[in-house]
Amino acid sequence: MARTHTLGYPCIGALRELKFALEAFWRKEADEAHLQRVAGELKRERWRVQRDAGLSCITAGDFSLYDPLLSQSALLGALPDRFGFDASRLSLAQYFELARGNAQQPAMEMTKWFDTTTTTSCWRSGPTRASAAVSTATSTRCTKRKRSARR
Repeated sequence: MARTHTLGYPCIGALRELKFALEAFWRKEADEAHLQRVAGELKRERWRVQRDAGLSCITAGDFSLYDPLLSQSALLGALPDRFGFDASRLSLAQYFELARGNAQQPAMEMTKWFDTTTTTSCWRSGPTRASAAVSTATSTRCTKRKRSARR
């Protein structure tokens, strides 16, 4: 019997819900709880769609609020030293400072891939605050993800 799987699934939502929630959060019209609620709903919806489509394996663990490579860098603790952030205690505000910059530091470099309009954080070697262990916050998110997937 053939097994079916997809390598990734769009995070933005059918009606671009994530885009609008992010923009509202950045304009301070919505709080972090609202952004996390929208993200959670989108995760559950994308799992449901894949399950209902009959896929053998659903794509999980690839959701990103902004940039997949940035999210992976945060997960692994590989953050640029110039920001001075501790990956094990990275707040949502700090995550977006990495992506968008702040008064002291420019944003991480973005690169276009494959002649598309898609951009992602550009991985640069150099000083990072890489940790050997996954952060407590990330472990908590992974545990929540596992529980949600069982529903």
